[in-house]
Amino acid sequence: MTKRVLMTALLSISLIALVGSQAAAHYSGYIAGVHVASLVCEQGIRGVGNLEDGDALVTCKLTELQLESKCINPAGQEVLGEAAFQGALAGEEELTTDNVTGKGKATSEVSLDVLQVCTPEIACVNPNWTIDTCIVRSMTAEHKVFKCDGDGDCDEIDPDTDTPNSIILQECVLPPEYDANNPPPPPDPVTGDRVDYLCTTTEIDHVL
Repeated sequence: MTKRVLMTALLSISLIALVGSQAAAHYSGYIAGVHVASLVCEQGIRGVGNLEDGDALVTCKLTELQLESKCINPAGQEVLGEAAFQGALAGEEELTTDNVTGKGKATSEVSLDVLQVCTPEIACVNPNWTIDTCIVRSMTAEHKVFKCDGDGDCDEIDPDTDTPNSIILQECVLPPEYDANNPPPPPDPVTGDRVDYLCTTTEIDHVL
């Protein structure tokens, strides 16, 4: 289990902002017949004040995904492969009082559907083969937090075009001991800990 490292910054309490983020993965067993490594974006937020449900929106977008897969050909042979996915995986969560962890602080977890990219057409050498295992080896992670309008309605926010209150960009890679033959294990049944990607923060920006 790798140690989680959170990036911190000095922030005004009146500013809702990300103070840390981490991409995590775990081996989810069979989902629709495919072994996949699920992805979760974990964020720490400061300056939430008296948070009401729907007061803030947290988003995570992953791009430049590098996949590793183990596919089965018609002869029953296992074939390892690599592929690049040029699209994006994106998810979001509206913060509620359940996210609050302390005075002015909250955490968020945004789960992303890896099955969108773990398809034979993308991950296998031949689109007619069957996927046995699929993991995301590396990616670029974009974490954002938005303060919603006064009535707590986040529906009007467009994460791609609206200016966030805070943004963190990271380059993330799965620890080298994991691959398509040895995917990340399930979360710890007691602590819930997952395997963390090794992430390097390339940008932190807080907008007043």
